[in-house]
Amino acid sequence: MGVYENVRNGVYTNTMEYPVQPKRPKIKDGATAAEAREYANLLEEFEIAESEYAELRSAYYNEAGRIETKFQLDLEEEYAVVGHVMADKLYGKAYERGHSGGYAEIASAYADMVELIGPKRGTPVGYITFSDYNVLSSASSKTVDVTVYLKDSYQGEDQSWPKSLMAVEVR
Repeated sequence: MGVYENVRNGVYTNTMEYPVQPKRPKIKDGATAAEAREYANLLEEFEIAESEYAELRSAYYNEAGRIETKFQLDLEEEYAVVGHVMADKLYGKAYERGHSGGYAEIASAYADMVELIGPKRGTPVGYITFSDYNVLSSASSKTVDVTVYLKDSYQGEDQSWPKSLMAVEVR
């Protein structure tokens, strides 16, 4: 499944409910001793509830982080930039541009900008079809599919990528 399908199907939705923060009890000015004891009991309960709240909130944000990391990795896999030196920077820029609209907008911004960094070294970049009997003497048909891999992807001011072929896979 692609990233856009996953967004539509709720794969990147945090199903944990955000916890409700407990309210700190208050004591009136000029409280009686009984009211002060009651306040002390309420304050102890509040401290326990506040600790539980902190744990639940931490779990919620950990899950949100796990989901966002999965989303980023899915984008990198879909656009063949897993492990690319600029992949995190690209995601950060796409996030800045699209996060107010949700994951679909981030994915759209990512798709718009991914060509700026090019594919990761060793990634199939496309298919070339030759319609010539002389391409391979062992070819049994007129068409041979060839996958081209980059040796060096764009990594600086020299914008002449692909520089050379690393390998050609014939099927």
